[in-house]
Amino acid sequence: MKKIKLFSSTSDAVKSYLGMFFGMLIYNFGLVAFIIPSQLVSGGFTGLGMILFYVSGIPVGVTIFVSNIILMAIAYKMMGWKFVKQSFIGVTMVSVMLIVMQKFITAPLVEGELFMNALIGGALTGVGLGIVFNFGGNTGGTDIISLIVSKYKNISPGRVSMYCNAIVIALLYIVYRDIEKIVFGMVVMWVFSYVLDVTLNGNRQSYQFMVISPKYKEIGNAMVNDIGRGVTALPAKGWYNKSETEILMIIAHRREKARILKTIKDIDPQAFLSVSRVEGVYGRNFEVIKS
Repeated sequence: MKKIKLFSSTSDAVKSYLGMFFGMLIYNFGLVAFIIPSQLVSGGFTGLGMILFYVSGIPVGVTIFVSNIILMAIAYKMMGWKFVKQSFIGVTMVSVMLIVMQKFITAPLVEGELFMNALIGGALTGVGLGIVFNFGGNTGGTDIISLIVSKYKNISPGRVSMYCNAIVIALLYIVYRDIEKIVFGMVVMWVFSYVLDVTLNGNRQSYQFMVISPKYKEIGNAMVNDIGRGVTALPAKGWYNKSETEILMIIAHRREKARILKTIKDIDPQAFLSVSRVEGVYGRNFEVIKS
């Protein structure tokens, strides 16, 4: 049989697993030190595991591992061995870390402050899971369900995840009959989602600049020589005066945005330009296309 490779080299595998381990460490610390001892919930299967822990005392890590093994058995036939193997690694890391950490941390680090525990716990879990995703890992649970459902039905993974989280919130209300717990549970999920998005996209955020100026040659040269960014000149024609000109298209990282705007202003304060965020940029000096 043909051997399946997840990484192009041993060094890539080591870096990836170390990154996933570090992300899992942050993620689990947020759960164990802030969310679980405050009897709050996060989303997905982890949230279901928390509710079961509050009711029966079964460790969250045990619930996560057992439920995900069942899911991965289903996903194997639909998604293939490569996906299941990577999911198994992530699920095992999360489960083992949770079981070990829960033995040593039994009280919230911020005593008597549900709001602070919700904020800090949500932020840490968002950062941790974002790091895991950036290194190619996942934690199973709703990730697996979302991918399976979206493969066969015209439903986005985000919507599936939203439905799963709504079920978790509903179960939390059934257990506690406490609106305060519901509100703080929603705070955890909102902070988690926001921080996860920032972690995944913040460092990779890029901008597209469209510049119209009679001094387009000077601006183009400054972009290449001073900023170090490539420029594409698009032929254009003004509709009002029918004059020929060039529109400059520049793609740059977020950290270069201020320098580019200042450079354009210094050359031509009257330049017309539009700036927009782009979802993803692939190629030289940007992201590598991943299959």
